[in-house]
Amino acid sequence: MRNDLGHLFVLRLATADLPEPEEFGTAAALAGMACTTGVGALAGLIPATVAVRVKVIDATRY
Repeated sequence: MRNDLGHLFVLRLATADLPEPEEFGTAAALAGMACTTGVGALAGLIPATVAVRVKVIDATRY
């Protein structure tokens, strides 16, 4: 029991001077989702476009 209280005391000292976190707005969340969707789409489309241009026989050779 004493060990748990020690950890709580240290944790309380470590977080005593931290400011309260700011709110994370809906617009920021939607912008983040749009950016990650765009990056994911590009990460999938670029290799797919290259793969379409390669002949089947050349693709099986590598």
